[in-house]
Amino acid sequence: MKRFVFTLVPMLLVLVFAIGCASTESAAPAAPAAQAAPVEKPTPQPWTIDFEDGTTMGWAGNNATAAVAKDKVHGGTYSMRVAAGDAGWKTAWFYNCGDKILADVPYSYSAWIYQETGKNVKFNIVIKTTMSSYKRAVDSAVVSSGVWTEIKNDSFVLSSDAGKPQDIYIEPETPGIVFYVDDIAILPK
Repeated sequence: MKRFVFTLVPMLLVLVFAIGCASTESAAPAAPAAQAAPVEKPTPQPWTIDFEDGTTMGWAGNNATAAVAKDKVHGGTYSMRVAAGDAGWKTAWFYNCGDKILADVPYSYSAWIYQETGKNVKFNIVIKTTMSSYKRAVDSAVVSSGVWTEIKNDSFVLSSDAGKPQDIYIEPETPGIVFYVDDIAILPK
């Protein structure tokens, strides 16, 4: 019986090995791995804000109050009136603009501003990124008193190295003033 077991075990091992080798040799070649679909980059879209729906269209005051207005308009029936605060941020603000403005894409930025302080006031359009970096798309544009003035930059690219766009602000460099904003346009180039 011992002899039988000692003969049978090696024969079974050889048989298992032979079957294993035969099954891998006769198997069909593996199909190439499926390639992952390429990640599609979002297509930049124009973003225009004219307040003609009678709302602030998602814009608000940040240490300021913002509301639609009819008394001073650049085009159409409505604009947005902003009463800026006296300290800290004193802006018109759009929270979470990352689906409207893309990093690494050139855009033109413009907004029409009206103020009646009796003097020139400088305004900025600022983008806050997801890395809490603040980048000026429009820097220190002068707005004369009593005249609708376009502040603009024909081409500005927010680098993704600074993070993705998160919020956008339109702010005067002079605190405690009332100003109006209308016909904001952020257009991919």
